[in-house]
Amino acid sequence: MGTDRGIRGVMELEQRVFELWEREEAFSPEFGDMLMELAGIYSASGRYMDAEPLYWRALEVRRKVFGEIHPQVAEALVALGDLYETYEQYSEAKRLYAEVLTIKLKLLGRNHPETAVSLEALARILRCLGEEQEAAELDQEAERIWFSCSRENHS
Repeated sequence: MGTDRGIRGVMELEQRVFELWEREEAFSPEFGDMLMELAGIYSASGRYMDAEPLYWRALEVRRKVFGEIHPQVAEALVALGDLYETYEQYSEAKRLYAEVLTIKLKLLGRNHPETAVSLEALARILRCLGEEQEAAELDQEAERIWFSCSRENHS
């Protein structure tokens, strides 16, 4: 019974997303959230090809609504980066994760845990591309941030 409700809920979400998309009344934070939610459902169920255009549209919506430097823009970029990492399209994932890092640095600064997470994600992709030296440098920077944060929390 719970599964039926879940499937029905996804179907209703799909219908709402595509109705708004077709009418091009879709530049609102709520529409961006619906796109991200539906793309996440598709991605989690292995429907990556269905998720990809939704993530790109969510990114477009969020950039229009919030501007280039915003946490919700970064969230959409991370989702796309994760998707391309799954596809093993590491060059595209690198570009997306680098953009996320730029946003995190501007919003949160160099010493924030979320910046460390972004550094680690980019380092992981660089390793996949054989860029070991740059990856090691990013990992060291992330480690420095984590150490600094743990010292602050225990002071």
